[in-house]
Amino acid sequence: MMPESTALLIFAQTASKDAKDKSILSVKRNLPFFEALNAHTGAQANAAGIDAFWFTEKHQKGQGFGERITHAISEVLDKGFQNVIVIGNDCPDLQVADILLAREKVQGGQLVLGPDQRGGAYLIGLSKEIFQQKEFEAIPWQTSKTLDALAALHEPKACFLLGQKHDLNNASDAKELVQLSSVFQCILVRLSKTEKALPTYINQAFTTVLSQALLLRAPPLTA
Repeated sequence: MMPESTALLIFAQTASKDAKDKSILSVKRNLPFFEALNAHTGAQANAAGIDAFWFTEKHQKGQGFGERITHAISEVLDKGFQNVIVIGNDCPDLQVADILLAREKVQGGQLVLGPDQRGGAYLIGLSKEIFQQKEFEAIPWQTSKTLDALAALHEPKACFLLGQKHDLNNASDAKELVQLSSVFQCILVRLSKTEKALPTYINQAFTTVLSQALLLRAPPLTA
């Protein structure tokens, strides 16, 4: 049996760090929310059956985002893998099928990108041959130009785009995802069972979908 040539890199903070940095729900709910989101991400990675490496703030090296993600990719490739697929914990609707399709395409020599709603990327799949540390570090990370800059690293015909998905970085994203994401709804349903009320800024939006989510038995986080 041939050894696996592709690794999965989960580039995401711990739940406690995200809970401090991102005001998605109330102070009381933020930590259990990010714990659930990280658990979902880990479950998707396990279901994909690809060697996975989780780089939290405890393992990341460098000053800015570009330096940190570049060092993380370098470390994974230095373990002997020929390809790496990078995901975060901020895209609730990322599916196992997306990861497996990315693996198929990247092993075929393509650069794989999953565009988010802001011009960024919720998934990056690239080979050791494509990865150039200085160029990758210089990408305008966390901006509306990130996706285009990543795509420019490879020939246009050799770049494969997955479907656009919403990621989650702030309260505004939460308002959108409560309408769009069954996984996000599922997490809120579970949190709502332990608390009397949901955060006021998403309460109105959530109540319009809560009954449907419960009626349809919102899918498990490992789906």
